[in-house]
Amino acid sequence: MTEEERLYMHWFCFLAKMPYRKKRELLWMHFSPKRMFHMEKKECLKYFRESELEPFWNSRNLDRAKWEMEWLKKHHGWTVFWNEEHYPSKLKEIPDYPLGLYGKGRLPREETLSIAMVGARDATPYGIQAAEYFARELASIDIQIISGLARGIDGHSHKAALTTGYTLGVLGCGLDTQYPRSNGYLYDQMEEKGGILTEYPIGTKPLSIHFPSRNRIISGLSDGIFVIEARKRSGSLITVDLALDQGREIFALSGRYYDTLSSGCMDLIQKGAKLVYTPEDILEEFGILRKNLVKNISNKKISLAKKEKLVYDCLRLEPRHIDEIVNECQMPVSEVLSILTVLEMKHCIRQTDKNCYRMND
Repeated sequence: MTEEERLYMHWFCFLAKMPYRKKRELLWMHFSPKRMFHMEKKECLKYFRESELEPFWNSRNLDRAKWEMEWLKKHHGWTVFWNEEHYPSKLKEIPDYPLGLYGKGRLPREETLSIAMVGARDATPYGIQAAEYFARELASIDIQIISGLARGIDGHSHKAALTTGYTLGVLGCGLDTQYPRSNGYLYDQMEEKGGILTEYPIGTKPLSIHFPSRNRIISGLSDGIFVIEARKRSGSLITVDLALDQGREIFALSGRYYDTLSSGCMDLIQKGAKLVYTPEDILEEFGILRKNLVKNISNKKISLAKKEKLVYDCLRLEPRHIDEIVNECQMPVSEVLSILTVLEMKHCIRQTDKNCYRMND
């Protein structure tokens, strides 16, 4: 995708004034975002209802998209769109997958099992201990931990997973907002060692209406949902409902009979969720033996396209500046930057400083 194509795609996918249904409808007609941007008003009338036309017509301005793309470059962020090879394939299995995503750090690996760990914000010491134990153990055997960077179970799951492996946080706000502030330190660590993802534009505040929509991405990226602690009516169970609609596996931790924060888990178990005592209980559901998983971690190979391999071969374990990489591989700067972003998402390299990159160990 050229820089110009990316600009128009950015404008279209994150266009707030056009309903998701209409965007999908136009894409199914094989319209490019650039063509839609430059359509005459008379032609637009063929595809838009009168109530839809004015909001769309008045939003044909690329300034916001240009500003966001500059912001992302400055703050080590990126975007990935529905038609790109590295867009998460698991997410495309859900009916209302986002057409575009903003991110920092790296996307989850496609071939690796991902488990979403969710639960109460006002978690008990029992729930916190369990979240940290399971996240640490699962991440240590290369299971990717997905959660929502919220207080409580989410934050403690991310924190523990970072000590042994990879974790991804999905936001209900823009990339520029660290919410809650108490998890700001996690945000910084996950940008470097894991990943952060959102469908919301830069500057979007963490409003309550955003979180149910955020939850569909958490479940969509995951192979299974593990509920640590939850009341019978809670946001965690919204994620479970979405996961069931998406065909994901549901797991729940057994709690104490007198604790209201365990009532949601108990209810899920009664309805058929798998009761979890050990990490092996989760692995077993996917036909995985722990000893085989550990053995295979060091044997993984990542396939790279020809140009990706060319750029990768220019890197070392010591950081190299973008200018050195461009000079060595003899490719345009914009193309090299785009490839470096893909290599970061594939966990092959990392950015150590502004415009400096190195191979992962």
